[in-house]
Amino acid sequence: MNGTHNVTYQNSTPLAVAYSFVVLLGLPLNALSLWILVCRHGLRAANTIIMANLAVSDLLLILSLPLRIVLHIKPSETLMKIPCQLMTYFFRANILSSSFFITFISVDRMLALVYPLRSRVVRSPRTSGIACGAVWLLAMTYSISHVFRSESFYTCIPMITWYNDFNTTIANELSPPFFALTLSVCLPLLFIVNVISTARVVWSLNNRQMDLAGYSVKRVMLIFLVNVLIFALFLPFIVILLWNLNQLNLELLEVTLCLSTFNCCLDPLVYYFALDGFWERKKNLDV
Repeated sequence: MNGTHNVTYQNSTPLAVAYSFVVLLGLPLNALSLWILVCRHGLRAANTIIMANLAVSDLLLILSLPLRIVLHIKPSETLMKIPCQLMTYFFRANILSSSFFITFISVDRMLALVYPLRSRVVRSPRTSGIACGAVWLLAMTYSISHVFRSESFYTCIPMITWYNDFNTTIANELSPPFFALTLSVCLPLLFIVNVISTARVVWSLNNRQMDLAGYSVKRVMLIFLVNVLIFALFLPFIVILLWNLNQLNLELLEVTLCLSTFNCCLDPLVYYFALDGFWERKKNLDV
């Protein structure tokens, strides 16, 4: 680092409590979901592979939150370096990868219910594995390019504000415009894909006037509602990043960042509603 730095530590117990809630609720739910998907369903179908990857993404983020909780209760310069980089890395990887995985689940459901025969070749475990691998590569490469920098370790907690001799703005260090702009483009596009996929499934269910593989319009709309809530949790954080970066309200940024982590508690609902016979052991799943 160049220059000298002064640091102002501000503990934030309410945010620590909120993150603790995410850990206490999200950790067992996602761990149980991953166990069910791997051990009971055996990752034999395209949708279970996608859901398992989403659960892994959530678990990685959740496992990084205890350190963030400690830093909010008792800020420490000692804990701010490599661990802080990892927290930022897992957060950025999660918000990007989970958005893709949720969209993949919606598209897979549409293909299974609307085009059951023509989509069999596309909806294979191998294809899903390749798609999920591509998402991980994108998320990891994209996140690492903005995280492991000399100045990033002291800006992963906005409530702990550093100032240096060169008057570098913490807003620019914390949230490069490219990161915010990319999310502001990707997330709306992925959400539109979710809307189109849901509309096609609902149209097909209404036309056939019967449930398909246990699906009903009510069930599909419940899944869609959960997806809307998940994307809505990401929206405030992105809006804050894009809104006047040079005069960023860091406290508000931290609140919206905390809010976005609650998606880890909602994702298990997607597995439950989207996977027919979630609790049952299955030998082969097509939907």
